[in-house]
Formats: sequence, C-alpha cells, structure tokens
Amino acid sequence: MQVTPTLIRTFVWAGRADATVGRYQRAPASLPAGELHIHVWEDTTLRELTEMVKEVCASARAVGARLHLSLVYPCKTREFKVRPVGEVLSGAVGDGDAKSLAACRFEPGDYLDVRVDSS
Repeated sequence: MQVTPTLIRTFVWAGRADATVGRYQRAPASLPAGELHIHVWEDTTLRELTEMVKEVCASARAVGARLHLSLVYPCKTREFKVRPVGEVLSGAVGDGDAKSLAACRFEPGDYLDVRVDSS
C-alpha cells in the first residue's frame, strides 16, 4: 500500500496561551492569520514540524524559543476544539521532539496551532 502525504494547515503566532481557543471561535468561516501549508506524513515528528516552521518564522529560530503545538479540530457540536500535543524548545533537545503526528492522534483535516513564546 502506498502512503501519500497529507496537507496540514498550520497557524503560527506569538501571544498569550489563554488566547489560543479564541482564535478558532469562528472557524472554519474565518481562520487566523499566519497560515502555512505543510505536507506531512503520519510519522512526521513535532521536531520536524517545528523545523519547517522555523524556516519562515524568525522568532521561532531564537535559541530558547518555546513552540507550543496544538491540534485544532471540529467536534460534534460544530465548535472547534484545541488540544495541546507538545512543546518543542528551539536549540535544545526535549522529550516531545520525537512524538509523531500519529501518536498525537492527528487526522486529515485537523489544523495545527503553533504558539511561539520567545520570552
């Protein structure tokens, strides 16, 4: 069986953690700014995802920057839910680096929210 990559719509931003859920209140009609299109396989790791994000986001490249990753998906009530899946520290190896999208229970159609904390 041949496996093909999947598109994951990724939204990169910097801000307070408590603002994450509010960014998706009007999804899918209105999505946040800062969208990237990344093609991934189920075995793509959180570290590999953040390396792709760092190519286009200068603040994510700063040594010590924390990248907080969450999956955003629709629930049965048609609201979008945000589920944190891991954190990757730029310039250092961490526990969540090797976690794959499959281990995070990623499904095609989910969005990826990446909050960059460079403080």
